Amino acid sequence: MAWLSLPMDHTSRVQLGVDSGNVRDDTSGMLLDSGQSDKELLATWREVAGVIFAVAMPSPLGDPELICHSPSALLALGMSTPPAATELCGNVLPDAAFPAAHCYCGHQFGLFAGQLGDGAAISLGDVLTPSGTLIELGLKGAGPTPFTRADVGTGRKQVSSAVVEMLVAESLAALGVPTSRGLGVVAGKAEDGDGCAVLARSALSFLRFGSFEVTLPRNHDKTGRHAPSAGDSALLRRLADYVIGRHFGHLAGSQYEDEEEDDAELRAAPRYSQLIFEMTSRTARLAAAWQLLGACHGMLNSDNIAVSGETIDHGSFAFMDHASPAFAGRYSLPDSRYRYENQPAEALQACQRLVVTLQPLHCTRAREMQESVAAAFEDAYQRAYNEGMRRKLGLCNANPALADGLVSL
Repeated sequence: MAWLSLPMDHTSRVQLGVDSGNVRDDTSGMLLDSGQSDKELLATWREVAGVIFAVAMPSPLGDPELICHSPSALLALGMSTPPAATELCGNVLPDAAFPAAHCYCGHQFGLFAGQLGDGAAISLGDVLTPSGTLIELGLKGAGPTPFTRADVGTGRKQVSSAVVEMLVAESLAALGVPTSRGLGVVAGKAEDGDGCAVLARSALSFLRFGSFEVTLPRNHDKTGRHAPSAGDSALLRRLADYVIGRHFGHLAGSQYEDEEEDDAELRAAPRYSQLIFEMTSRTARLAAAWQLLGACHGMLNSDNIAVSGETIDHGSFAFMDHASPAFAGRYSLPDSRYRYENQPAEALQACQRLVVTLQPLHCTRAREMQESVAAAFEDAYQRAYNEGMRRKLGLCNANPALADGLVSL
């Protein structure tokens, strides 16, 4: 299958909405309220409300050169040979691509950070693979988007950073850990002539816990920051329904059986409770997989945890050289919450925050549900961890109770 003819699906754009900046429909191409040109509009930070995506376009990369690629990751998309460097860097897009950047919020260093979004990544859309699976295709380091803050970066990535992310992603995939994939790295020159690189990547989807947080109500914490779509329960429901349909299809028909209940939204509440528990179980198993490998994400925030249960955003990810509970990934941030030993607790906290975020949909008492989520997380985590340790110790066929006892020593 050729890059230009990749079969793309735009359901995510249709259901979750794309902010185009309300460009005036005339020959000037100017924005009504700010006077920005189309080009400036696609690369200047703004608050994006009522939708999950904002239109973005990859910036041209000068002198592109493909320096590495993953045959297995490309084959999963139906490509037996690597695309040209001009294609993998975003200079040439698939004919049916719909480039856009994700809008999401997040909790960083334990505090709500407000609108974050893809400041250095652009999604090209979802590819329908030969196996019938939808895979989201994206570019990281392809230039600024509507979520790029001038004081933080340019939307470009260093060659070394792009290569490290790809190596980590493909290492995790080879080790059997759910993860986004690195398709290839293209090195070249940015607009100012400096060297940079673009990482082409894929995942079941790049939606994350923080995607739901764009609807958190104003003043829900003490930071003073607000979500761009604060209190938008309709958007929250659309997003939850989309995630269920894409990743948890077995939950689609779940509802209260009480035929006397006329409130359609209340009847649907159980599916959203079950969605939280499903996401909790996948996240717990993912955390266990990291712990079993001595691997540390290094920046485990709600904006970096995928709804699909895959590892995403590997920029700070690292494997420890020797046993060190305080190991904190590639950048070793001083905040102890990012240490290897605290990953399960941080992952659980993200799941418990999800309870609060989705409360308008599941309609249960948040505190009680958070306790149930904690129990579910612990059970899924311990089961996955013990199973992995039994494999490591060659105890797969041993008495489970005896083997788990040895693992816990």
